[in-house]
Amino acid sequence: MNRKIKRINNWNPDKLKTLSEEDFIDTFVLAIEDRTNLKHGDLAIDNKIKRGAPPESTDLCLKEAERRKIPLALVAEKLVKRATAGKSFISNLMAPPNWRKFEINAAKAIIKWVEIDGIKLNKIDFDARIVGKITKSERQVDLWLEAPNPRQTLAVECKDYESGLVSVEKMEAFHTKLTDIAANKGLYVTKNGYQRSAEATAEYYGIVLLTFDVVDKNKPPKDLNEKQRLELSLAQGNLWCLRHKESAWYFSET
Repeated sequence: MNRKIKRINNWNPDKLKTLSEEDFIDTFVLAIEDRTNLKHGDLAIDNKIKRGAPPESTDLCLKEAERRKIPLALVAEKLVKRATAGKSFISNLMAPPNWRKFEINAAKAIIKWVEIDGIKLNKIDFDARIVGKITKSERQVDLWLEAPNPRQTLAVECKDYESGLVSVEKMEAFHTKLTDIAANKGLYVTKNGYQRSAEATAEYYGIVLLTFDVVDKNKPPKDLNEKQRLELSLAQGNLWCLRHKESAWYFSET
């Protein structure tokens, strides 16, 4: 499907009636995708639903499809085609790419880590869009956290680079973004680590650098105690390790 599907903002029966049959079916498909609630990747789903179609969208589409006498099989066929072709949000949740798994697990670990530190969060936004104070345009942030009294904002970048260390250029770009969105603090999370120049830049700007990766059950970290080693050997799922300098925290994949 080469044609780009356009989302609608004004969800009402009159608006749906103005759409061509092809556009209506596409709109129905997007409404179903937006309202799909699968357990895996719940942070992403919450954000997707918040920005996507409202709860009443599918009911409105069902009534309009009945009025037009459009078989629901046509809608289902297009929904399946988009999912199997990897073009829909549903396909990412059914078989998430590795980078998406990394982002979701890293985000959950960061939230737990922040709360362990005694910070009470009143806003958690995964894959957030923040309007820049300087650019006046939306800037994407992998994780945006807010705490009240006094209000603090925390922007988190989660990058699963297959190889290589995070460069100074990427750290400078992150600092520019932090300045634009007026975040109080920035956290950068990656798998393989950082170039020395990137570490120096982060230290100058007060950016917290962390690494996050799956623990190798055959080669457990030396800082695990006997109980943790036993739990690791018996664990059914993955165990992830979040590291900051010499400190480490372990999180089970959920």
